[in-house]
Amino acid sequence: MYPTNKKVRVYCRKCEKLKKQHIVGTSQNGGYKVMVWGCFSFNGVGKIIIIRDKLNAAKYINILANNLRESAEMNHMDNFIFQQDRAPPH
Repeated sequence: MYPTNKKVRVYCRKCEKLKKQHIVGTSQNGGYKVMVWGCFSFNGVGKIIIIRDKLNAAKYINILANNLRESAEMNHMDNFIFQQDRAPPH
């Protein structure tokens, strides 16, 4: 391995798998993480909520109860279909 400009290069044969000792973890922005809830539609974007603690089902339901309807109203949506990804708290 030869570091150049903060990059690490590993040379191996085509059929050779990378070894664990050759894999280097990275961290962007000092390793900070930010979790947010947000929504969008054809009409525009809704509220963005910063989630400060670990998210579980009860907190997720609370976020929806306090923010989803208001976000829909911000975009003049009386009728909408709610969809979500498959994150565990859902």
